[in-house]
Amino acid sequence: MNAEAEVLAAAARLVDDFAHHRTDAYFAAFSPEATFVFPTTDRRLESRAEYEEL
Repeated sequence: MNAEAEVLAAAARLVDDFAHHRTDAYFAAFSPEATFVFPTTDRRLESRAEYEEL
């Protein structure tokens, strides 16, 4: 599988986990040190744990 296909497959799994409320699998896809920015929040979330709390 080429890199593009791998990225597309990973993105499809992520969206599917989110859509089906598989929160453990969804959040496991992100590094604990990842940061997140959403248009609906007033600040950058500094970790996966902060995102999970939100």
